[in-house]
Amino acid sequence: PWILDNAASPREAALALLMSLPNHLGGYHFARPRLNHSIELTGAARPLSRKEYYVADVCWPAQRLILEYLTSEQLQEDAVKRMTLQAMNYRIITVGRLQLNSTSETRKIALSVARALGKPIRFRIGDFDAKHKHLREVLGLPSWQ
Repeated sequence: PWILDNAASPREAALALLMSLPNHLGGYHFARPRLNHSIELTGAARPLSRKEYYVADVCWPAQRLILEYLTSEQLQEDAVKRMTLQAMNYRIITVGRLQLNSTSETRKIALSVARALGKPIRFRIGDFDAKHKHLREVLGLPSWQ
């Protein structure tokens, strides 16, 4: 039941699972995001880009929140994408490889997501850190501090 449709890369899938799985599985228990969600450009945003739509890596459409997993090759194109989607009142949180590989940086991402979604992080289990570390191992992510 925890499989997320439309993942384009293992890192995007891992990021979405870290954010959405329940605490007892080591996740932050936010609402299930949509992966590779198509956003049609409208109004003032359309002239900022040569495209008619963008695909958001990890998205909560109703809250207009996007997590974008970036690689160094994508920086120029993603700068235009960010500017265009911000013109449509989306909030974009950029996540890089080093952030996803670090447990403390991943927690900062989760705190930003919590603020944007208006949902505080509540750990409903006492051994969350151990569960989170195990989840990271299962997903093939390091557990750097």
